[in-house]
Amino acid sequence: FHVVLLDNGRSALLGGEFHDILRCIRCGACLSHCPIYATIGGHAYGSVYSGPMGAVLTPALWGVENARDLPHASTSCGRCESVCPVRIPLPRLMRHWRERSFSRRIDPRRQRAALRVWAWFAARPRLYRVATGLAARTLKLLAGRRGSYAGPRGRDISSPVAPKARTVIARTRQSRSQILGAIRNALDQGSPNKRATSPGKLVVPACAELDPAGRQALFIDMAVEAAATIRQIASAEKIPWAVADYLGVRKLAGQGVIAPDMSELPYGQAGLDIRCGNGKDSDTFSLTGAFAGIAETGTLALLSGPGSPTTLNFLPEAHIVALKADDIVSTYEDVWSRLSALGIAMPRTVNFITGPSRTADIEQTMQFGAHGPRHLHILLIDEHR
Repeated sequence: FHVVLLDNGRSALLGGEFHDILRCIRCGACLSHCPIYATIGGHAYGSVYSGPMGAVLTPALWGVENARDLPHASTSCGRCESVCPVRIPLPRLMRHWRERSFSRRIDPRRQRAALRVWAWFAARPRLYRVATGLAARTLKLLAGRRGSYAGPRGRDISSPVAPKARTVIARTRQSRSQILGAIRNALDQGSPNKRATSPGKLVVPACAELDPAGRQALFIDMAVEAAATIRQIASAEKIPWAVADYLGVRKLAGQGVIAPDMSELPYGQAGLDIRCGNGKDSDTFSLTGAFAGIAETGTLALLSGPGSPTTLNFLPEAHIVALKADDIVSTYEDVWSRLSALGIAMPRTVNFITGPSRTADIEQTMQFGAHGPRHLHILLIDEHR
């Protein structure tokens, strides 16, 4: 019994820079979204494999010297990679083929010379604008009333009719300013600086118009619903022992880090291995304070600064936050009003954190710790209990 596997040269791609193309499942998603394929069709690729995946696979099977034009059939817009169900980095792989083609001088000498001329003009923006403007006018003259002119291999090439990208960007910026200006005038709030110094009261959800006890209860419900855990303590002095209890329940061992503005508590008495400073990805947990809690969503508002480095909010595996019950507000707008009332400079970063880091992008399965801490534990300090 003897088996002969005909892989058409695919085994040679294993472990190399083009290994990713072997994940292709031939779904055709990249073809459907490629502007080049939509314009020229599949026959122009000259291979059974067309579109972006063909522009990568065909040079690997035939040799780049026999398919040197295919890797250049790309605008590098990235649509093919974004819609690929197995996330093949097609634009990057096409760039690899281009680099290999250039280094081996496979492209014709005239083409390489033309690229050098283009690079010279592109490095001089003013001259580039003049040259492209003259080229566009020349092409329109060649097209005449027909609207197109004969190109290579008998193909008709349409004359440039759309405005330049620079013109479109300038118009977009002007339109954006006009739209925002009309909105500000309609709100009678003038410039953004005026709005920042005297913000108007926005509509507040009815569920957030509660007394302090109601706000606290709503905050707890919403935070727990967002997969956070909460423990209520009577005073800030109990924080070290509450942290130790939480680490024991979660069986989290290793060094932790605390924010400098919380360094005065007796953590050593609670048996905690803890340091003070910026967060590192090797830290098991971090302990920070919170500027406010938002009742309507169970969200924490944390301000950056020397006493509360932002790295503590995202790098450790578990994030423990001490929040005073009196600092729970109704809405996000109340956070900004409270910050303005303090009369301090706006911090560099204001982080709004709702529950631990999680995502369901991978097969619609919830994964915790994707972009930050796997656990979020809130120590709610209620001195009125």
